Amino acid sequence: MKTNPKQRTIGSIYHRMKDKINLSDKRFQRGSVWTREQEQFLIDTLIKSLDIPKLYFWDVKNEGVYDYSVVDGQQRLTTIFRFLNNELELNSEFTPEFANKTYEKLPEDLKDEIYNYELTIVIIEDADEEAIQDLFLRLNNGTTLKSQEKRMNIGGNLSKYIVNMTNHNIFSKVTFKNKHRDYEQILAQCIKLELEGKTTNTQGKYLDLMYKEEKDFDVNGTVAKKFKKVLDYMGEIFSEENKVPELKRFNLISLYLMLSQMIDKFVIKDKKDLFKKFLIGFWNDLTNYRDQEKISDDKRNLDFDDFIQFISSRTDSLESIDGRHKILLKYFMLKNPNLEIFDNNRNFTEEQRLVIYRRDKEICWHCGKHVDWVDFEADHRPKPYSKGGKTTVGNGTCAHQSCNLKASNKEELLPGWLK
Repeated sequence: MKTNPKQRTIGSIYHRMKDKINLSDKRFQRGSVWTREQEQFLIDTLIKSLDIPKLYFWDVKNEGVYDYSVVDGQQRLTTIFRFLNNELELNSEFTPEFANKTYEKLPEDLKDEIYNYELTIVIIEDADEEAIQDLFLRLNNGTTLKSQEKRMNIGGNLSKYIVNMTNHNIFSKVTFKNKHRDYEQILAQCIKLELEGKTTNTQGKYLDLMYKEEKDFDVNGTVAKKFKKVLDYMGEIFSEENKVPELKRFNLISLYLMLSQMIDKFVIKDKKDLFKKFLIGFWNDLTNYRDQEKISDDKRNLDFDDFIQFISSRTDSLESIDGRHKILLKYFMLKNPNLEIFDNNRNFTEEQRLVIYRRDKEICWHCGKHVDWVDFEADHRPKPYSKGGKTTVGNGTCAHQSCNLKASNKEELLPGWLK
């Protein structure tokens, strides 16, 4: 890795480099989190010609989209560009002589001074992503970076996978922002639950360990596919909603855990409305219960009392996650006692397969043509397995492998529908 410090005026960066700089590289940047006051304070620093720390640019010309990616200095550079675009006015407390003025309303000589202010840019060349992540952590050591912001820079397949999954549409439904990589934090906690296959501790030190142990995480493996399957189902539950206030951070994790445990055991493919109604109803009942000024002992709901305690502190601890999960699952099953359970045996036995093959006279249920034994599959029909169909001879039919694939989990198909 080589570093090459350069002096560049703000005007030069703004006019010649702005479109060549990636200001939001998710591999290590955290999005815009500065307050308006912090932005105004930086501009006041420029006006007073005081020093601004170095900016670090990673040379990424070989990646083809940008020439540079900001490793350190994203907030500063974003603020400067906003000010030059007249999107930020000066603060009356910091800069009273130019209170509430935007850049275009400043005196010409002052605008020139700002344009000619020299920033020190350190260009980083011949560096791979791991080296840049290490540099980023070193530059931010001891600053206000949050745990997840540092965790995402450990590197590896899991880190990249989680960053990519922040684009999932479930996050278009939540009301909280990804201010300090909150989305990544939640995804990491859900991945932790999925890897364990049960309730577990998702506090910081356990996530740190997971990132290190799962650097070679298989993004096309069973866990990754199951993870996306559950998130997709969550997104479909609220497909018609813009924002869902009930999808708080801890509720998102609890909903994920409940669905992850149920999706392979119960026939819930077309039951998304049940979960939406339940989550909104449960939260409404809990809120009304908590808002009561005084509740007599005989009217107390101990489950609600416990749930309120679980969401009041240490929501990512094993005790809290497990406690919330048991209460939510209990109330959901009480309201939906007739959910159908999948047959534990999904695959037909060899004996069942032979009986079905001979019974159907080697004719495909779907297309009506002859099936060779080597191309034979026993298909769950007339009721698909995903819809609760049992693995029995009575619910089995002879099928070509290709016809079975075309049928997938479609319901209400009639024999010979592919003729």
